[in-house]
Amino acid sequence: MATVAPATTVVVAPATELPVARSPRPRTRPALGAAIVFTAASLTLWLLFLRPNWEMYWHQIDLQVYMWGGNAAALHPAQLYTARGPLFLPFLYPVFAAWICAELARFPINYVGTGMVVATLIALYAGVWCTAVLLRYRRGLGMLAVTLAVGSAALWLEPVQQTFRFGQISMILMAMVLGDFTIPKEHWSRGILIGIATGIKLTPAVFIVYLVVTRQIKAAAIAMGAFAATVAAGFWYRPTEAAQFWTTTVASQNRIGFAYVQNQSLNGLLGRLQWTTWDSHVLWLLGAGALGLAGLAAARIAHARGDEMLGILLAAGVTLLCSPISWTHYWVWMVPALVWAGHALSRRSRAGAIAVPAAIMLFAFAWPMQVDSIGAWDETLPLLPQGLIWFVPQTNGREFHWDIVQFLDGNSYALLTLAALVTAIVLLSRTPRPVLEPSRPARSRAPVQREACKAA
Repeated sequence: MATVAPATTVVVAPATELPVARSPRPRTRPALGAAIVFTAASLTLWLLFLRPNWEMYWHQIDLQVYMWGGNAAALHPAQLYTARGPLFLPFLYPVFAAWICAELARFPINYVGTGMVVATLIALYAGVWCTAVLLRYRRGLGMLAVTLAVGSAALWLEPVQQTFRFGQISMILMAMVLGDFTIPKEHWSRGILIGIATGIKLTPAVFIVYLVVTRQIKAAAIAMGAFAATVAAGFWYRPTEAAQFWTTTVASQNRIGFAYVQNQSLNGLLGRLQWTTWDSHVLWLLGAGALGLAGLAAARIAHARGDEMLGILLAAGVTLLCSPISWTHYWVWMVPALVWAGHALSRRSRAGAIAVPAAIMLFAFAWPMQVDSIGAWDETLPLLPQGLIWFVPQTNGREFHWDIVQFLDGNSYALLTLAALVTAIVLLSRTPRPVLEPSRPARSRAPVQREACKAA
C-alpha cells in the first residue's frame, strides 16, 4: 500500500541542483557575428559622438580626486582627510584605497584614465556574463553573443555613461561582486573579491551581510577576513590616517550634497522633500533600517528558492536606497537587474520580457541633450549623453521647489528601485516558503530520494 508524503511538506534540492537554463544553440555563430558587429558599431558611435567635445565631457573628476588622494597619501599623508582635492572635493575612501591610488599616481593621469576606461568596459561585459552564469545559462558562443549585445546596449545607460564621465569605480566593484558569486560555493576563495571590494569602498559590505543571512557562513568568513586584511594593510601603510578614517571620516560622508539630484538614495529623496537635513535624519534612519531588514529577509527567501541573482539584486537595492549617498553612477546595478527582469518575464510572456526592460532602458538612456549645470536647456551647449533625470532644476536649493513632474523625474531611480524592492518583498513574503534541506554537496540529492521512496 502506497504512502503519500504530507501535502504541507515541500522539499526542493539545493540551488546547485536546479536545472540549467540553456542559451539558444541554433544559428549561434551568425548571432555571435551580429553581436560583434553591434558591439563595434556601439563603441564606435559612442567615441565619435564624444570626440568633438572630449574636454567638456571627459573630465573624469572623480579619477582626479583618486589621484590627488594617492599623491597626498604618498607625499603628504596628513592632508589625506583634512585637505580638499580638485573642485574642492574630499577623498572619502579607506587608506587601503589610497594606497592603491598612490601606486597608480606614479603614472601620467592620461594613461591611468585610459586604463580606467578599458577596465570599466571589461567590467561591463564581465558583469553581464556573470549575470548569465548566475541565471544558469549554458556557457558558450551563444552566451558570449548575448553578453556582447546586452553590454553594448547597456553602454548607453545613464549610470554607465556617468561612470565613464567621472572615472568612477562603480562598474568594477559590481563586476567583482558578481564574479565572486559565480565561484562555486564549496571553493575556498569564494568571498575574497567581496571582501577586497569592501576594503576599497564600503558599499559592497551589504553583500557580506547577505552571505551571513543566507547562511553561506564560510564565504562570509572569507569575505570578512579579506576585508580585515585591507584594513590591516591600511594601518600598516598610514596608521594615523587609517585611525582618522575609521573614527571620524567614515561618519561624515553623508554631508556631501545629500539633497542634490544626483543622490538617489532614500536619504536624498527625503532631503529633497525637506523631511531630513544634515543634522536631523531620524526619519531616514528609521526608513532605511526597516527597508534594509525587509530587503535582506526577502533576499534570503529568494536565495532559499534557488534564485541567487534575485537575492543579490535585492541586497544591491538595499545598499542603493539605504546608503546616505548613492550617486546615479551607483545604479550600474540596473544592468544585471534588466537582464534578470528579461529572464524572469520570459517564462510568462516573450513580449513582456522585451517590453519591460526596454521601457526602463529607454527612460534611463543617456539621450543626446543640451542641459546645463542647473538643469536648464541651453542650445549653446553641445549635445552630450545625459539622462532625463538631469533635466530638472538643480543645485543651490532648486530641488526644494520641484513640481510633481520634476519630482517624479528627479527621484526616478530612487522611486523605481523602491517600488521594485517593495514589490519583491511583498511577493516573496506572500508565497509559502519551501523547506530547503541543508546544502551538502556530497548528499545533495538524498532528501529528494528519501521523499520519493516514501511516496512509492
